[in-house]
Amino acid sequence: MIYEAVYERYSLKPLRAILLTVAILGDIGAIVLCISALIDHILFAAAATLAAVDFILRRISLAVVYSYRYTLSANGVEIEYCVIGKSKRVLTLTAGQPLTPCDEGTEGKKLFGDTHADLYELEKEGKRYIVSLDAYMYSMLNKEVDDDIFGQRRDYENV
Repeated sequence: MIYEAVYERYSLKPLRAILLTVAILGDIGAIVLCISALIDHILFAAAATLAAVDFILRRISLAVVYSYRYTLSANGVEIEYCVIGKSKRVLTLTAGQPLTPCDEGTEGKKLFGDTHADLYELEKEGKRYIVSLDAYMYSMLNKEVDDDIFGQRRDYENV
């Protein structure tokens, strides 16, 4: 069974729309300048510069809208950073890894984007991370071992 939670960062979506609109207007300007560039070489340089700026605006617009995908599987929780068209695995949490409850102001790489889940701090490979886990993911990562009524050890993973 795979359980997945996606925390989307769409608060900058209006900025992305503005950047793409400016890039389209820049493309139209570059086409007009290219036609005029047949007369003057400086206009051709201006058209090339405008095309380069439009490309940069498009790349920035891709980076401002992103999400973090938390996938719970038998291996643990995998956290991926997703932008339009590609994703990159940032962190993998395994069962039994120490998680400390924290708040938004805690220092570390923040891998969250939603307020519906609780924030936890962990240190892995010398880096501090702040992750956002809901109650189900947290309980699956922190499986407890307890004594049952007959005094035998009981692992809640196999119940």
